[in-house]
Amino acid sequence: IFLMADEEEQSSASWIGVVIAVIANFLISISLNLQKHAHNTNTKNKAYVKLPWWWCGTILNALGEGGNLMAYGFAPASVVTPTGAVGVVFNAIFASLVLKEQFRVVDAIGLVCII
Repeated sequence: IFLMADEEEQSSASWIGVVIAVIANFLISISLNLQKHAHNTNTKNKAYVKLPWWWCGTILNALGEGGNLMAYGFAPASVVTPTGAVGVVFNAIFASLVLKEQFRVVDAIGLVCII
């Protein structure tokens, strides 16, 4: 009976870890696109540390990586690490929507292979 309760708690904690990791990777994808947007719109060649969008991206990246770290506290690395692939999917979507990058057939095939 005690073993069953431990397994249920561990399963529940693993799901919490997965959800945190997916949210964290979502934030990281947004952060990378914000930083690239800052680079693309930097027409005056300012230092990147003076660009507000770059700082937003950096802060979101730190929050996302902190979320990944927290996820490892709830679930084993063998469960959390593969959720990083979700970040690639989010990144492809954001890059085409936010940065207006072309989404090619090869990109779609790659995303299908990841999923």
